[in-house]
Amino acid sequence: MLKKIAGQLHLDTQYQNLLSEIKSRFKKAQLRAAIVVNHELIQFYWEIGELILDQQQKSSWGDKIFNDLAVDLQESFPGVQGFSKSNLYYMRMFAKHYPTRELFQALPGKLTWTHHTILIQMIEPQDAHIKQWYAAKTVENG
Repeated sequence: MLKKIAGQLHLDTQYQNLLSEIKSRFKKAQLRAAIVVNHELIQFYWEIGELILDQQQKSSWGDKIFNDLAVDLQESFPGVQGFSKSNLYYMRMFAKHYPTRELFQALPGKLTWTHHTILIQMIEPQDAHIKQWYAAKTVENG
């Protein structure tokens, strides 16, 4: 009986409008949630990079720290991605490139972590204006 009623409802214009509105709102909510998650992830990565920079300046640790941290963090959080040796290195570079968080805070939900890693690989830390231009063009062009 429910299938027949549901089938009949699909023919109803008001029902179709309701279904369409719910789907649209769900997609918008998903996008807003992804933007918030992206912002928090980038903030977290900057903080980790800042911690690594700070500790390396206080100690005699070299780049071997990335190997050890990667192994220990992956063991502590099995199945969680983001704690590879290279990603930890990028976190440090990210904090070094943005010591005052200026660019990534200006575009918090607009650039992904991948965008940031490309910018820090291609552009020197002191060339903030160039990073700003590329970041703005990335946002502008989707």
